[in-house]
Amino acid sequence: MPALITDTISSLSEVVLVERRTSSEFKVREIQESIEDRRVRAEIEFGPFVEDDGPISRIRGSGGRGITVWEGEEYDAIRDSWTNADLLEAIKAKL
Repeated sequence: MPALITDTISSLSEVVLVERRTSSEFKVREIQESIEDRRVRAEIEFGPFVEDDGPISRIRGSGGRGITVWEGEEYDAIRDSWTNADLLEAIKAKL
């Protein structure tokens, strides 16, 4: 049966909807640790970084995302001993 104009139709090739942006650098903006939920999350911002010329000068990246760094048993194993260096290594490994 031929497709109707109102049907969802597949294309033979992909169409780029948004330009691809990549980065190999990031900064940690916020860390949230929940002992009760047994997890550490971090809000990270990706480069390239530029200086914002607003009233308060600040370095800004081009996008950000939240990432769960440790959770559950993995969190239990590092709960009382993790350092910032451990956090950065864990984030790099997950990216």
